[in-house]
Amino acid sequence: MALELAKQTKDKEVASDLFDALTSSLEHAYFEAVTHEQLVLAGYLVEKFPKELVNTIPETSAVLKELGYREAGTPGKWQEALSDLEERLHVLVEKYGKRGRVLGIGHGHIDTAWLWPFTETEKKVARTFSVVSTLLDREPEFHYIQSMAL
Repeated sequence: MALELAKQTKDKEVASDLFDALTSSLEHAYFEAVTHEQLVLAGYLVEKFPKELVNTIPETSAVLKELGYREAGTPGKWQEALSDLEERLHVLVEKYGKRGRVLGIGHGHIDTAWLWPFTETEKKVARTFSVVSTLLDREPEFHYIQSMAL
């Protein structure tokens, strides 16, 4: 959510502070299930790497190591990163104050008879609402919205 807020806000100072907080916090944890090829592709998509590197993926491991990429870590590192991010976000709340409330809303879209028989739609509706019902029981603050094709 912090990343999405940083991308969506029109306040460049807030965005910069959020990106800095995320970057610093993620230094505590390493991506274990992401290959260096995936990082190169992601970097290309966000214009962090020159396009010519995408065509020479085997030669990029030295560049990735130079940029600080590590392939291994421990699960405890993720909790450390989350705790660090939480502290940094509290500092930003003190700096900027509370400017609103972010609300996550679960969403289910049901096409009543898309490319499957109506009986399959009935199963999908039952599964969707079963999951939603469970989430509502577990978390009273859970919000959900339903849509369907007309």
